[in-house]
Amino acid sequence: MNAVLRQALVVLVVIPFAVSLLGLRFGCNSADLRKIIQAARLNEKLEQSRGPTFHRIGARVETVHELIAHRCSLSQALAHFEELDGEHPDDLMELSRKRSGNSSDTERNYQYIVEIAKDLLADHLEEATAVLHRLEKEYQQLGADRQKPSAILTKRTELNR
Repeated sequence: MNAVLRQALVVLVVIPFAVSLLGLRFGCNSADLRKIIQAARLNEKLEQSRGPTFHRIGARVETVHELIAHRCSLSQALAHFEELDGEHPDDLMELSRKRSGNSSDTERNYQYIVEIAKDLLADHLEEATAVLHRLEKEYQQLGADRQKPSAILTKRTELNR
């Protein structure tokens, strides 16, 4: 490269960069500059977390599609949702738990499944009614199955007395 062109190129790059730095330096104080840098870092972190978040949302929707099509059971769908919950950062899970009140993770995931199913079947009212009824029955059965072992244990301890 010609020496004159090289110097011209350096000048064309360095001068606007220097002017930009001086503009930032004199245009805002150090507190403003820190805020700008913090905002840029936060934006970068949000951009990095966006991909995994969209993956988890897509995986949840796909799981509900499978559930609607009878290719998996509600217990399998709930287990998959719990796996996906494990991929969440802890602070997001804590916020989700606070928003859901006193309900368990299983109850929160079940409600999430119901809402996704309603959205997916919004244009198919009869199918939505049948699917939601089936989900409710399966969820009640899951609750009954979870309570049975404790009842059996209670009976065994009573018999041992």
